[in-house]
Amino acid sequence: MILKFLADENIFPKVISYLRNLEFDVKSAREIGLSQITDDKIVDIATKEKRSIITFDKHFGDIQMSLF
Repeated sequence: MILKFLADENIFPKVISYLRNLEFDVKSAREIGLSQITDDKIVDIATKEKRSIITFDKHFGDIQMSLF
């Protein structure tokens, strides 16, 4: 099983490249034009695509907790 990630816009491109070199499936919010969208939208996309979010944004924890 390949792990799938959605990298938030605050993740450095070198980190994304590194993970891809390790053969992880990484979608970059910045690369696919998702910069400047809401955190809720990032969560929606990650949920629909069954991806884990990689971010430095502390507020994603608040969103995740509100889902339960």
